[in-house]
Amino acid sequence: MDRKLHTRPIRAYHFTGATLRDGRPIPPIGEWLEHEGAIVPCKSGLHASIHPYDALKFAPSFLLHLVDIEGDIQACGEPGELPDKVVGRRRKIVASLEAGLLIRELSRWSALRREPARDPVWAPHYTVQATWDAWSVAAALAALRKHFRLLVEAVFKQYEQDAISQSE
Repeated sequence: MDRKLHTRPIRAYHFTGATLRDGRPIPPIGEWLEHEGAIVPCKSGLHASIHPYDALKFAPSFLLHLVDIEGDIQACGEPGELPDKVVGRRRKIVASLEAGLLIRELSRWSALRREPARDPVWAPHYTVQATWDAWSVAAALAALRKHFRLLVEAVFKQYEQDAISQSE
């Protein structure tokens, strides 16, 4: 199966620590970072995730970047499953934010919606027993993903509006 997406730049999300995983400094906003050599999904190239929630799985720290990625873009992940990240030859940071507070808000929001009596971890501690079925798990995950994406998009939109206001 061909996992190549397209060659036009796509908007995605990428977490870093104080440096890139290979130890290089994080490039300034607007500067293209380029990968020399083969593009191999999940192994070699410049990676990012289309959805910010998927990017959390690969986060070494809380620094979240909104990025454009281009050049030989390929999907990463198991064939037949939706990709949780993509890889390409070039990546440019469009905006950055310290996402620690957003991640804590996501955890708080999730915890407030948890039904302990239906959670297999907590159910033995409650007299009410219920089945945490696949539909409930899928619905909860979909809500969590949506909530996090809305949080991230709202913060990046505010950053963009603040930058426009400061330039006027």
